[in-house]
Amino acid sequence: MRKTWGSIKQIAIHGYKKFKNFQLTFHDGLNVIIGENESGKTTVIQAVNIALNQWYRTADKSIIEELINRELLSEFYAVPSVDTLPRIVIEIEFDLSNLPAQSDYYGKEYEVLDSRDELFGVSFQCKFNDEYAQSLLPNINNGLVPFEYYDFSWKTFGGGPFLSLKSPLKYLSINTSEQAASTSFNYYNKRIFYNTYSDSDKLKSKNDFRDQVKGAFGAVALDDIDADKRFAVDNKRIILENVLAITENGIALENKGKGRENLIKTQIALDKAKERTEVITLEEPENHLSHTTLRKMINDIRESHENKQLIVTTHNSLIVTSLGLKNVIWINNNRGTSLADIPETAANYFAKLDNSNLLQFLLAEKAILVEGATEYLLLPELYKAIYPDSSLLADKIDIISCTVFHTNNILKLQKRRIIRLLSLRTMTSNPKTLPT
Repeated sequence: MRKTWGSIKQIAIHGYKKFKNFQLTFHDGLNVIIGENESGKTTVIQAVNIALNQWYRTADKSIIEELINRELLSEFYAVPSVDTLPRIVIEIEFDLSNLPAQSDYYGKEYEVLDSRDELFGVSFQCKFNDEYAQSLLPNINNGLVPFEYYDFSWKTFGGGPFLSLKSPLKYLSINTSEQAASTSFNYYNKRIFYNTYSDSDKLKSKNDFRDQVKGAFGAVALDDIDADKRFAVDNKRIILENVLAITENGIALENKGKGRENLIKTQIALDKAKERTEVITLEEPENHLSHTTLRKMINDIRESHENKQLIVTTHNSLIVTSLGLKNVIWINNNRGTSLADIPETAANYFAKLDNSNLLQFLLAEKAILVEGATEYLLLPELYKAIYPDSSLLADKIDIISCTVFHTNNILKLQKRRIIRLLSLRTMTSNPKTLPT
């Protein structure tokens, strides 16, 4: 049965940061994006925010130079002209089964998406305003990029203007490393207060608090300012909920550390999104979390993504396996590859593991699988003895220790390169079998 809620079907990015040209197709429900550092995971989330949340709408034009793809800039400097001026285009196709085809969001007003059909979606462009081409032509031909004369624009695929507040797709971006802790904990404390006590108990507590604050202030007995003026308490500020803090063993939760803070902030964001959000992006939720706390967060994520599209970026194997290998999208060499077609048996096997080295395998440029700790410890020295002028680290080879059963399941996942499974005996007898 076709879903009745909206989602992001695909995104195309031209000229933004590391992506000269990039296109990625998302799964309807859960998406777990993995990749090495600087592979572009965060860039994809930022591009979604630019298009849907209209980031930079009021930003100073000086920011553009930091956003433009370096390769496009180099191409302009090599052949400077109005036609080679770099630009940014971000296009997002929606899956909106609840909107009619005559919607403003439906049409062919897009450029870089690999399609010629009418689609639902929105596009963002950052490009030079051609109205100034004639007057600035000498500067441009001399290799100067006139960023001050660039414009930001958002429009629908139907050709109309796009406003995030009127978007047919309700979107929320969660980044625990950037959200203000005080705001999040204030919301959390108030929510617990409202849900814990009856209306009559809350009303009595708030009135008692106000009366006692006034009494305490009266006991201070500040002198009058003059014959007509004196200090008093501002009733609008005597609000019990605004000063509440939840303590655990005498310590406020917000002072418990970054791990607890990130867990609570993620819970709050997912809670806010339950009723009114269709697409949620969540960046590296594992930051500062212990194994046990991370498992709790994974459970919260699982429970929150029903009838929603959830896009998670991560470096953590537990998140990758627990949220399902078939939901993984791997970004490498400016390409996004879905693992949706891996064998069900392998996906189920890794989902049951508490801890695995699967992500290390997926992201390794080259890998040697060994069976135990002895081989794991000896392999670097043996490699050095065979190749004295190099090392495993220099040759970008990862050692992964695993059992035979674990190995068999890992090998079911090889989608992008041939993995040679080596034993110490093979290495010593024929060192040329090593990956190069």
